[in-house]
Amino acid sequence: MPFDAAQDTPTESTIRCIGCKEAKPPTCFHWRRFGVSRDSRCKVCKRINNRRLDRAKPERKKTVAKDYRLRLRLAVLSHYGGCCACCGEAEPAFLVIDHINGGGNIHRRELGNAGRGSAFYQWLRNQNYPSGYRVLCQNCNSAMGLYGKCPHQDRKQALVCTAA
Repeated sequence: MPFDAAQDTPTESTIRCIGCKEAKPPTCFHWRRFGVSRDSRCKVCKRINNRRLDRAKPERKKTVAKDYRLRLRLAVLSHYGGCCACCGEAEPAFLVIDHINGGGNIHRRELGNAGRGSAFYQWLRNQNYPSGYRVLCQNCNSAMGLYGKCPHQDRKQALVCTAA
């Protein structure tokens, strides 16, 4: 049954918002986490409620956003291996995403604001984690950018030569 605006009563294909108490079509409601069901507040009421909460507790917005960015970053890092591909460093605070074939500066310029920080991690997730990226620690990434290779690679080759 379609939405009946004249009677404002919920039908089989409508949901009653707990904020404004109106019966609205399901498209007016966000999907809940994991996409199992719809939210109990319509999009408009949810926006109003979130703004009210943000004004009442400004630190809440910062902590929620910070937690989201951290979870997003950890998810991207774990997808691409979770540790430095060169030296094996696994501390997330030291890890970054590297363009395997170089060209990171050009790619960041093409992406604009989406090429920096958590926006880049979100872009990677939205693109379904494309190939061509790897996890490096900041030291290995800097060495690759400055010298074209990492000092760990020289050590590995030296160990192979001395063992032979």
